[in-house]
Amino acid sequence: MFRKYTLLVGLVLTVALVSTGYGQTVIGDFEDPIDIEGRIDGWELWSWAPAGTTISNSTNGATLNDQSLRLDVAAGGWQAVMYSKLQDLGLVDDFFANDILSWDVTRLAADWPVGNGYGSFGMVINAGGEGWGGQEGDEQTEWIQFDANLWWNPEAGDNTASLSWDYSSARDTIAGQPDDVWWLELVMYTNFDSLDAYPGGGTHYVDNVRLSVIPEPTTMAMLASLLAFGGLALLRRKRAC
Repeated sequence: MFRKYTLLVGLVLTVALVSTGYGQTVIGDFEDPIDIEGRIDGWELWSWAPAGTTISNSTNGATLNDQSLRLDVAAGGWQAVMYSKLQDLGLVDDFFANDILSWDVTRLAADWPVGNGYGSFGMVINAGGEGWGGQEGDEQTEWIQFDANLWWNPEAGDNTASLSWDYSSARDTIAGQPDDVWWLELVMYTNFDSLDAYPGGGTHYVDNVRLSVIPEPTTMAMLASLLAFGGLALLRRKRAC
């Protein structure tokens, strides 16, 4: 009977999560090998990434399935290094249907010389379309940069963390409808000390790039009620036994 109670509560929670659309869309898990065009799961080097910057598959820092993307950046300072063309991957509608972009980043102290340098990660939305200027035929572009975070120093040791940006306000300035978008790109940038501090560049392992929604208060309240109901049911059953 206890097992039935547990299964029932789990089923109720699962149905609630599915019915409310609570979840995420993964747009980078990097399980496939790099293709002939130099892309891994739709992500590729930015046109002006520093010469010598590379991407490859790795098992280090994998937080979703078995592999991550290894990003070796060949220069310090602010550098746009890697991007994904959502319009080519059929992900424009997913972008507009969600609110938050997240990804996991791992940095291993052994990949960096010990020093007092800093390092961080950031994101840019690069988009363009027709009619954004108010008249048909007008073209307008948006380059929306979000603040870097995940500041880190190799002296702190190995580090894995999840980065998230709420892009909902920026999304609403891009276009009225997804059909108005000609291109929509998500650009990753790095910002770490110059080559004086890190003469070998910097290595990052990226995984589980995802889009998700901000749950509405009513959804959170319902989930909280269900959890409370489940806990109460199990407690009563335990006391009865």
